[in-house]
Amino acid sequence: MIPAGLTTTWVRLIADRNASSVTAYFHLQNSPQETALELFTGLAPIGSSNALSEGIIRPQTGDARTLQFAASVIASNGAVSKGYYEIDGLLQLRRATNSSAENTLRTTYSLSNASFALDAASVIRAEGTNRFRLPRSSPAYDVAFAAGWPRGVREVVTERQMFQAHGTFYELPLSGSGGFRKVRPITTHGRHISDCASWRGLFVFAGVAAGATNNGHVIRSEDGQAALWFGNVDDLWRMGAPWGVGGPWKDSFVIPGIPSDPYLMFGYEHKILELSHTNSSAVTFTVEVDFAANNSWSEYVRLTVQPGEVVKHVFPEGYSSHWVRLTSDAATSATAWLTYGPAAPRITSTQMPSAGGFGFTFTGPLGWPYRVRASQDPAVPLAAWPSMTNGSFTGGDILYHDPASTGFGCRFYSISVP
Repeated sequence: MIPAGLTTTWVRLIADRNASSVTAYFHLQNSPQETALELFTGLAPIGSSNALSEGIIRPQTGDARTLQFAASVIASNGAVSKGYYEIDGLLQLRRATNSSAENTLRTTYSLSNASFALDAASVIRAEGTNRFRLPRSSPAYDVAFAAGWPRGVREVVTERQMFQAHGTFYELPLSGSGGFRKVRPITTHGRHISDCASWRGLFVFAGVAAGATNNGHVIRSEDGQAALWFGNVDDLWRMGAPWGVGGPWKDSFVIPGIPSDPYLMFGYEHKILELSHTNSSAVTFTVEVDFAANNSWSEYVRLTVQPGEVVKHVFPEGYSSHWVRLTSDAATSATAWLTYGPAAPRITSTQMPSAGGFGFTFTGPLGWPYRVRASQDPAVPLAAWPSMTNGSFTGGDILYHDPASTGFGCRFYSISVP
């Protein structure tokens, strides 16, 4: 890893001996933008049992100044009703009667087909004869919404495409710029977003909770039934870090020497690989990485897994490649499971009990929400522990002080990302 804080304009390398076929490839990127979840207040969370409106949105053909919305309005009891809405430069969302336009949205531009496939291991995306695998997030994305599957590929500004799958937005280069092989995650949003579009320089989402009111980003229809969220396409980078779970194999039969499908690694923090198999003897797995997203593979490590064992490998903090794949040296049923996400919250210091009570400092992923809980009995399920405080991580240490701790012989604390 390049040392944190290294400041320089140029870098070069010198070999201490003759070598051939040498590659030196640097992964450099800006620090992530600070998460601003308050911008997205009003977007319905995935799996929500509350009422919401979703649907299909598209600038009107022949007059892109008007945005069309074929809405599916879901009541709190699950009942679905449909309506057609339009919004113009006055930013007033009105119900309209235009059966032809509504029918075109619901048929020609429908959400009836998913832009990806799913299996027990991961999200699968095909591009020509190539097949790529991506992380999964919430199981609620395993099924279509009332309006259909969330929009997959959308050009959001000129020659700039977004891809959405299983709750994550990705930057998708055009085919002439590398195509899906150079896809990059932006955010795993955890929202019930059915469609997105660029319109009048704004970025628009469909998938707003029924209780959301006009707040500078949410615009509700005059009849109160439907709503849309409006912002900027660059707001996506403030929606939270990408995360996910999955892998190239999940209880999959593997043939020795045959590589798995490539599985995305680039753009995620805190990467962990877990390997297991069903053989009665040890199996060695070779982990290979593609740094340059050009289908050139280099060996990263070989891991030998004993029968009944689960081997966990934690990638070094900051380590990255674009894709990862595995091969086995034996025929077996194997699982290669990768967990990606911001590093878990951690306690950075403690203050010993005193007359004023116990305290500690902690930190976690910038912008993510946290909750501190406490209990006298660690056997009690965590969800039943009383909540002591909550907030959002600032990127630095946060101090929590519990003056009530003096009343207990022993107390346990938990810091979690809700």
